[in-house]
Amino acid sequence: MDRKISSGSHLYMVPTAWKSSNIAPIPKPQSFNYNMENTRPIALLDTIRKATTKIFTNRLSSLLSRHHILKGYNFCGLKNEDTSIPLYTLNNIIEDARETGKELWLTTQDMWKAYDSISLEGLKLAMN
Repeated sequence: MDRKISSGSHLYMVPTAWKSSNIAPIPKPQSFNYNMENTRPIALLDTIRKATTKIFTNRLSSLLSRHHILKGYNFCGLKNEDTSIPLYTLNNIIEDARETGKELWLTTQDMWKAYDSISLEGLKLAMN
């Protein structure tokens, strides 16, 4: 069943098929020998899904960059940016906790379903 998302007077449909993909094992250079560790998984997605996702991601990235929405310790893989600063910062925090015996709590946010679980009306209000 398709999921309906409402945004003001617009109604968007997210196809159910977009919630899954086919994963194919691609052999690595060494001999396969029936060992799955000698393969690299690749998700096969249909062209329309890839194009739509790419357009949405490009538009969102452009808005985030142009309006400097992400500040301070909010990081994202935007164009002309890299992940070295947040990874370096995280590594330093982990090393400090290890060396000083401090308790360290880390939390992560799973963004896998971020685009299909957010209210587009709420997103529109937040962007405004």
